[in-house]
Amino acid sequence: MPSKRNVNASPLILLGKIDRLDLLFVGVREVVVPAIVIGEVGDPRLGNLPGWDQSLPPLGVDADVPIPPDVWRYALDPGESMVLALALSYRAAGEDVEVVLDERKGRRSARALGLTVIGTARLLILGKQGGQVHEVKPLLDELERQGMYLGSQLRRQILEAADE
Repeated sequence: MPSKRNVNASPLILLGKIDRLDLLFVGVREVVVPAIVIGEVGDPRLGNLPGWDQSLPPLGVDADVPIPPDVWRYALDPGESMVLALALSYRAAGEDVEVVLDERKGRRSARALGLTVIGTARLLILGKQGGQVHEVKPLLDELERQGMYLGSQLRRQILEAADE
């Protein structure tokens, strides 16, 4: 399990909509979000991140860094690009980091760069494994109602991974 988790907007928005931002912190010491992503979703330090509960551990906000050419070539949105750029900088500094991205193109790009990548659904599974979630299926249902798209095969894979 990595020590740091770097999160894009989609997981923040979706978990906020179902009041489960606590799952960002399962199994890691630190959760960070690029400043550009905070600009998209809101800042918990100011009380304007939907779904944020002040009892949660602090969410780190890291200053944006220059986007390296090997990230630019994927033509991702600014938030995804920054998540990858920061993750590469953490890795270069010897930190064990994973990125949380839901969009297919961003996930593929992260893997191509050799980064560990998970999505919002994996956070549900980790929550179940850690005892913070009793059942993944109701949360997955609610995420889909809130706009998360999952194909039927992926949905089955997620539920199988959760032993449901």
